[in-house]
Amino acid sequence: MFMRQALDADGSCQKAVNSWAAQRRAEGLGVQSVRTGGYCKARERLPASMVSGLTHTVSKIVSARAKGGWRWRGRHVKLVDGTGISMPDTPENQERYPQPSSQAEGVGFPLARVVGVICLATGAVIDAAIGPHAGKGNSELGLLRTLGAAPCSRQALTCCLSKTVRAIPTFGAASRSGLAITSCVGHNRRPDPSG
Repeated sequence: MFMRQALDADGSCQKAVNSWAAQRRAEGLGVQSVRTGGYCKARERLPASMVSGLTHTVSKIVSARAKGGWRWRGRHVKLVDGTGISMPDTPENQERYPQPSSQAEGVGFPLARVVGVICLATGAVIDAAIGPHAGKGNSELGLLRTLGAAPCSRQALTCCLSKTVRAIPTFGAASRSGLAITSCVGHNRRPDPSG
């Protein structure tokens, strides 16, 4: 049910429960209730490690089945991008993802930063990291480093970074091992031809 909900354009708990109930009816099985409370509580108990493991497994399967013609110039291209998201206002999230200092205490929501690595050929999310929106090591580049070398380390691979993932010189060792890196440049920045 959770995977169906995640893939559905509606994405609501009610839609997930209604779809489950419709499927059971179609199979000649009974339906006790279409209330969402039990499903939502069960979904909260899903371990993050399981969801992360499913993401990695599915991306490997999907990427392995990618047709050669889907690759750009025969290369395995990975896209790296990040964004900021507001989190539910819970004590746990307030502690783990503190509000920015610009917000008055008790007003607003905790903010997190997310960085994802995506396979260009298939659109599959290969890996992702989440951390507080601000603080040491929580830039998009810092979060990318927490993923290790795995997402962008294979030979004949091109890694496209968003303009906000800066500090490209830190990838010097990666480029010496055959990793090509491209990055968007903001309108007010001039490219540095020296790298």
